[in-house]
Amino acid sequence: MRRFEVDWNRAMAMGLVKVIMQNDDGDDDGVEDEDGDGIPDEVEEVGEMLWQHNGLLYALFNHYAALSHSLDSLSLNSWTTFVQDCHLANNKSRFCKVAHMDQVYLRADSMGKRYEATLEAKAKDDAREQERQKGFVERSKRAVKDQEHMLSRGEFNIALVCIGINKYVLTGEVKDVSDAMHRLLGVDVQSRLGALVTTDPDIFRCCFCYPEPTCLILKTHEAVLHVIFEYIAAFGAKSLGRADKADPSDAKRKTPTITLKEWLSALKHLEIMDRDLSERDALRCFSWSRMAVEDYQSHKGHHKNTVLPFEGFLEALCRVAAQKALATDEEVFMAGLEADLPEYMHQLKMGDVESYNQLLDARKIPWCGAPPDDFPRAVECVIRMFEHAIKRVPPPCIDDHK
Repeated sequence: MRRFEVDWNRAMAMGLVKVIMQNDDGDDDGVEDEDGDGIPDEVEEVGEMLWQHNGLLYALFNHYAALSHSLDSLSLNSWTTFVQDCHLANNKSRFCKVAHMDQVYLRADSMGKRYEATLEAKAKDDAREQERQKGFVERSKRAVKDQEHMLSRGEFNIALVCIGINKYVLTGEVKDVSDAMHRLLGVDVQSRLGALVTTDPDIFRCCFCYPEPTCLILKTHEAVLHVIFEYIAAFGAKSLGRADKADPSDAKRKTPTITLKEWLSALKHLEIMDRDLSERDALRCFSWSRMAVEDYQSHKGHHKNTVLPFEGFLEALCRVAAQKALATDEEVFMAGLEADLPEYMHQLKMGDVESYNQLLDARKIPWCGAPPDDFPRAVECVIRMFEHAIKRVPPPCIDDHK
């Protein structure tokens, strides 16, 4: 609830109230403010409609942000893909041509930039006043600016409201913007996007990560998992002699974490990424394993929103296990390797790459597909694949990245 409240308030501060009121039907519910909070009732009704679909909104944003190889912003290409997936553009329409959808994106982005400029100006004024009164300037609570030409969560919400207005209010199909958002999210988006986009991350956690058999596997291999976690964390810029990971608050962090860059670099280096696990799906495994953050643009919130602690890493590993193509125990035994599945997969790849690729193509599980029936076994196999790869593949050298 708090996360949505922060995003909604930010969208209103960017100018969403004006957008809604300019396109409301003018009835009393649009201009009335029964609770006296200064926000017109119609605006509150739009907020309530978005709140009813907040799970869908966050799943949408995370999915299409991943297409941008991002955790917290959405590119124009990803926006275009979203519009196409939901069949929102129609060149025969008066207000919903492809060009209109691009304009919606640019409008939401520009509203966010104006809001950023206002905040920056206020921050400078506050800093000058603090320095005048106290002799020093306190650190700003707001850490992260919206990326240039990318949509933040607040801007994404604005863009969705603009589409609802174009598609239903301007055409006269509905009078209230809140009704337009109900049609847009409840019908156009929800009905056209399957589990690939709209599945709640908590469902996977409850059904596959938290059950006792999976927990027992993770507990049994806890020591190895810590080794894997530390190996991935070592892919940071500090270990490779680069400055691009440096963060002023690094030294103050008490809880070890891994970043997206470390996660992707390690999975690529260890050859965990393959035909059965694309880089985009590896990013999704990381992104969907994050816990909800109230305000991802505060110093603390941004850090929590862009890293995984050890527990989050365990979930990401489970999500990898839900996709990886694995040999059966019988295949491993017939090869004379007893229970050494990682070695079997490695030997198959080195000795018969065609058969190896055929195995991956036949048994890989698409994102949000049904995990293996024996999911705890899959988790254990993936843990052992990580362990085997760490022993076999030397860590990267500093010289390799210069």
